[in-house]
Amino acid sequence: MSTTRRRLGGLASICVSATAFVLLLGLAAPAFAAAVPYAQWRVALWPEYDDERTLVIYEPRLDASAALPFKFTYDAFPLDAQVGMTCQVTPVGQHQCQQRQTSVTGDLESISYTAPSERQLYMEYYTDMLKGQRPTQRKMTYSFVAPADIADLQVSIRQPKDATGFTVTPNAASRQTDGDGFTLDTFGFQNVKAGQRYSFTFAYSRPTWTPPVTKAQNNGAQGGQGGAGQASAGQQPGGSQNSQLFALIAVAAFIGAFVMLLMRRPAPAAAPASVKSSAKGKGHRKPSPKGGSRGTVKRSGA
Repeated sequence: MSTTRRRLGGLASICVSATAFVLLLGLAAPAFAAAVPYAQWRVALWPEYDDERTLVIYEPRLDASAALPFKFTYDAFPLDAQVGMTCQVTPVGQHQCQQRQTSVTGDLESISYTAPSERQLYMEYYTDMLKGQRPTQRKMTYSFVAPADIADLQVSIRQPKDATGFTVTPNAASRQTDGDGFTLDTFGFQNVKAGQRYSFTFAYSRPTWTPPVTKAQNNGAQGGQGGAGQASAGQQPGGSQNSQLFALIAVAAFIGAFVMLLMRRPAPAAAPASVKSSAKGKGHRKPSPKGGSRGTVKRSGA
C-alpha cells in the first residue's frame, strides 16, 4: 500500500507541476510578442468632429510574424486622453473591445491591452490640444512616436467642414475629400524605425465651438478613415483571454480531482495466506485446532 501511495504521490507532483507550467505559459504568452514590428499604422486626427476636443484614432496592423495573443502597449498618450476604445478588429470590420491597463510616467500615460486573435487593432481617444483655450483662430500641434518599427505609417488630418484658412505644417503629401465630404490632408512614411518622432502643426478658423457632428450621429459610424469605431454588441472586455484562463483552470481542477480520487481509494484486501496441506491428508486440509469450520478444499491431482 505504501508503494502505491508513493507512486500516486509522484504522479500528483508531476500533474501539479505540468498544470502550473501550462497556466503560467497561457498567462505569459501575450507579453512575448511585445517587440514585434507593425506592417502598417494609420493615425487619424479629427479636430472638433463631435466634440470641442480632437479625436485621435490609431489603427495599427501587426506584422505577420506576430504571435497571438498579442499584448499591445503604447507609452505616449497625453495625460488628458479620454480613451474610448481599445479593440481588435475582425476581417469583417467588427470591433471587439478589450480591457485595458494604464500607468503614468512623467507627463505621459501608457496604455496596454491584449488582442486575443486578430492582428488588426483599433484605439481612439479625445485630447484637448488647446489646453482649455477657446480662440477663434485655432493652432494645434500633434506628435507621434513610433513604439516599434513600422513598415507603412499613414497620417491624415480631417478639416472641420466649416473651417476656413486651414493650413498644416509640414505640407501634406496630398489633399482629398473622403466619403463623408470632409477634406483630408494626408502623409505617408515608409520603413519607420522605433523611436522616430513625427510632428504636425495645423491651424484654422471657426466662428463657433459647436461641433459639426453630434455624438448621436457618430454612434453608428464604423472604424477606419470613414468614421470613429464602434464596439461589437455584447462583447465583454477581455472575454477571449478570460475564456482561455477558465479553460486552463478547469483542466487543472479535473487533474487534481482525479489524482485525489486515486489517492483516497482503499487498497485492495490482502489475499489469505496459503495453507500447506498435510502429506497424509490426501487432498483434505486439517480441521482448525479450535474447531473452526472453514470447510474442505478439493485439490486436483492424484
